Amino acid sequence: MKPFIRNLLRGSVYQILYMDGIPDAAVCNEAVKLAVKKGFGPLRGFVNGVLRNISRKKGEISFSDLSVRYSMPGWILDLWSGEYDSRTLERMLEAFLTPAPTFIRVNTRRISPEELQRRLEKKGVKVRPHPTLRGGMWMEDYDHLSGLEEFEEGLFFVQDVSSMTAVEAAGICPGDRVLDVCGAPGGKSMDAALLCGDGEVECRDVSDYKVGLIRENAARCGFSNIRAAKADARIPDEDSVGSADVVLADLPCSGLGTIGKKPDIKYRVTPEQIDSLAQLQRQILDVVCAYVKPGGRLLYSTCTISPKENQENVADFLERHRSLPGKRWNRFCQRRVSVTASFTRCSAADRRKRRENPNLTLWLVLWKSRPLIRGKARRDDSDGREENRYQIPALCGGGRIYCRAGRKKVPGETAL
Repeated sequence: MKPFIRNLLRGSVYQILYMDGIPDAAVCNEAVKLAVKKGFGPLRGFVNGVLRNISRKKGEISFSDLSVRYSMPGWILDLWSGEYDSRTLERMLEAFLTPAPTFIRVNTRRISPEELQRRLEKKGVKVRPHPTLRGGMWMEDYDHLSGLEEFEEGLFFVQDVSSMTAVEAAGICPGDRVLDVCGAPGGKSMDAALLCGDGEVECRDVSDYKVGLIRENAARCGFSNIRAAKADARIPDEDSVGSADVVLADLPCSGLGTIGKKPDIKYRVTPEQIDSLAQLQRQILDVVCAYVKPGGRLLYSTCTISPKENQENVADFLERHRSLPGKRWNRFCQRRVSVTASFTRCSAADRRKRRENPNLTLWLVLWKSRPLIRGKARRDDSDGREENRYQIPALCGGGRIYCRAGRKKVPGETAL
């Protein structure tokens, strides 16, 4: 088939199947005219016949191949089919093609979630609060962010629900020192700044451009306790060893969990790149784990759906770092659709014990992004643990969390 005719049919079929503003007869007629105009007059009957046949039978057309139906490369489907059942996999693929509202985090230092919601709704913006994450809400039916006065005033910042959930799971307490090793553009750091109160957040990234983004966002939202710095996370920093209560390691990844927002990823990423990125992540984790204070927490997160970059990296890290001082690892909780996330609350006494007792646990939490699959949160105390635990089907729109299964409280020990 001539390349021009192939592309002409592709464009015309798209109009017939997915654009309701143009009558099918007009699509067929214009396609025939274009074929003649470009010197393919003898093929006008072929073009007309193909398009009219598709128009008549468009309600009967179906694609049994998931790769064709959802425009997803076969190697990615092979990767996910080993992790998810067919129903979950198809829901994920559908979600990637479904427009999702913007998720924002309210800057509670400047405004309450209720007041921001009222202000946005007065301007015709649809707002829906998250059922469990206070300060998180979905927002839609607006033109662009810079056109919203509330955004320019720093009353909120954009942060995905999965990202916000991951920071919550890190258990940041007031007064903590938080180190975000790959932090641009600064969403997790700003969330951490809200949680740590008068504590300090240092947000690093590898280039001047990315550090500039961090500073710009922190200045817009008025976070004086965020310090931006240029640093390569692969290179050890002796001054940072044992300096942070919480280390956020949201590391460079293949980004397969963000295909809905960045569809070019599925055509750009290769299996070889995933192998390379997994090695990079392990290299960075080996370096930044030294920055955690005894009793502190290391949070490892990605925005991808790749076992090599998630589960296998975690298992490898645990295997190679058995000798870390004061470390007690428990097995990971893993669910395929429903997940359990730990949201901790700590008092001043808890924080003091955590810093003074070198035998308290070093945590590793892995967040894994996934498309929007809605669900309602419910409290889950069935395991008898001392933590505040919530069972959240598919995190109400974000991903999967792998966290250590909390142990029952032992006399004299603080449950973090």
